[in-house]
Parts: sequence; C-alpha cells; structure tokens
Amino acid sequence: MANTFEQLKVYQKSMDIIPKIHTVIKILEANRDFDLKSQINRSVVSVSSNISEGAASGSYKVYRRHLNIASDSAAELYTQLKITFLYGYTRKDDITPLLNELESIQQMLHGLIRYTEQKMKTE
Repeated sequence: MANTFEQLKVYQKSMDIIPKIHTVIKILEANRDFDLKSQINRSVVSVSSNISEGAASGSYKVYRRHLNIASDSAAELYTQLKITFLYGYTRKDDITPLLNELESIQQMLHGLIRYTEQKMKTE
C-alpha cells in the first residue's frame, strides 16, 4: 500500500486540485476572509494527506479510516466552496468545475473504501 498511493488516480486528482483551490484562497485573502481561507486550505490538504497516511499504515483498517477522513474533508471543501459563492467571493462558473472534480474524487474514494472493506474481510 505505502509504495503505491502515488499511482492512485484519486491521489493524483487530490493533488491536482490543490493549485486550483489556491486561486480561491487568493480571492479570500483579497477579501480578508482569513477564517474561511484557513478552513479551505486545511480541507484541501487533508484529502491527499489522509490518502497517503492511510496507505503508509500497512493496515487496511487504518487505511479505510483515513480514506473516510479524506472523503469527509472533500465534502467539507465542497461546502466551503459553495459558501464562497454565497458570500459573493466567487462566481458559479468559477467553482462549478472544482465542485465537479470534488464529486469525482469522492466517488473514487468511496470505491477505494469499498475495496479496503473487501480486503479487510480476507485479512
């Protein structure tokens, strides 16, 4: 598990979205909304970090727990991006592609969670 997480498409996508989210973070800095900026930054970093941390554990049970945390962080990030729109910081056209990417990441995470659950049954 530990050596293969970088090959996972879900990990790659979770890393690819970070610089895209950074553009939203810059908007929040300009609007001096440092609390929301901090929450978004923590959420986006948490997704890929938990995928790699869980994979490095060597245990499917621990891996599954970290994948669930990654999924929760992606859901949190999804909501936070919608809040940037509600606050008038972003346009719908700006965040829709990011929301779509997050939905894709969550679907992949759920598939990987199901896979780890099957592996746990055979451990």
